[in-house]
Amino acid sequence: MLHIVATPIGNLKDMTLRSIETLQMVDTIVCEDTRVSGVLLNHFQIRQKPLIFYNDHNAPAVRPKILKLLQAGQKIALISDAGTPLISDPGYKLVQLCLEQNLPITVEPGPSAVLAALVYSGFPPYPFFFGGFFDKKFLHELQHINGTLIFFESARRMLNVLDYLIHHCIPRTIAISREMTKKFEETRRGTLEAVRQSLIDKPIKGEVTFCLSPLMHSIYDEQAIDALLEEHMTTLPLKSAAKLVAEMTGKKVNALYKRGLFLRQSR
Repeated sequence: MLHIVATPIGNLKDMTLRSIETLQMVDTIVCEDTRVSGVLLNHFQIRQKPLIFYNDHNAPAVRPKILKLLQAGQKIALISDAGTPLISDPGYKLVQLCLEQNLPITVEPGPSAVLAALVYSGFPPYPFFFGGFFDKKFLHELQHINGTLIFFESARRMLNVLDYLIHHCIPRTIAISREMTKKFEETRRGTLEAVRQSLIDKPIKGEVTFCLSPLMHSIYDEQAIDALLEEHMTTLPLKSAAKLVAEMTGKKVNALYKRGLFLRQSR
């Protein structure tokens, strides 16, 4: 059986009793980084367990080995460096193969940076969308989602992310959580501009999880909408620009198209 075991995202006291018992009981432990997992296992005095190194780079070559051990009847635990496996690692592909081959799996839940950040944000908990590590390429595809958006990011890149969001007039507020479950955990909340300034005044380090609030359509007055139309009409056909601005502001596409025609004729 394959055991999907969640591990602490910072505070080792968050390890569940069931997860500890499972790691003590299994024959083999599959992990992202043997050094990181070694700290966890030593803390709970779990020793003399074979460890299999499994990450994005070697996953295709290692999966057949893991499947062969499962087919032979071994009990195997899959853990990540921090949090719940499969959320941001290749574990889901291993689970898919197990299901296809009728190999049993069980999930032993626990800490999750995604859910912790969602709670800390104070934003509506549903609907929410987890987008993995932030990627400018697909943010516009998510703009129409009127729910909370959650991303992973490096602290050193957060200013660039905020600059991008501000430049594109993303109609959302933000909450940035770091060091969750640790002594110096904090969440910074507010407008994009205010949080950006806070990062300049007091920089942060490490990995962060940030949430963007549901759409704030009411923040756009006529002048702001005209500015958006003018900006996007320089690079897009009027119909496409109107559709994009509609997604960002909640306004009617037809009304924005007519406004665009007026602005174009007024140039």
